[in-house]
Amino acid sequence: MKGDLKTYSFDNVVVIVDGVRIEGFWEGDDAVTVEDSSDITTSSVGAGGEVITSVSTDQSATIKVKLQATSTGHAKMSALHKHFKESGGKIFNVGVNDIGTGEGTYASNCVMQTAPSKGLGQSASMREWTIFSARSLPNTVQYNGL
Repeated sequence: MKGDLKTYSFDNVVVIVDGVRIEGFWEGDDAVTVEDSSDITTSSVGAGGEVITSVSTDQSATIKVKLQATSTGHAKMSALHKHFKESGGKIFNVGVNDIGTGEGTYASNCVMQTAPSKGLGQSASMREWTIFSARSLPNTVQYNGL
């Protein structure tokens, strides 16, 4: 509607990994990203111009979380990583939600994919954790008329 004002704040973003809230994110506009592993559809155009579209059944995704090296979130992820390696691969769940917009993702059957590299120098550096999810489903965002 004309004149409506919408706002966004990262303060409304909540990330839960294995039941633990993650805090202490790195700066920037991509502190948390969720990316589907496959396109939703793939289309092919035949020699005669006929088009067929295949709908992917792949629900997997990659979740990347960028944290400050001294944050409690990084310490919690490091503890989960240690437990993951010692247990032979503990499977866990991840939730990423913007409580302001309702947008987010629930990811189940997750495993650690990549631990961060550890850059040490004059200034603090980011710690990026990568998680693979076998099943990632978006939260429902409410739009007028849908």
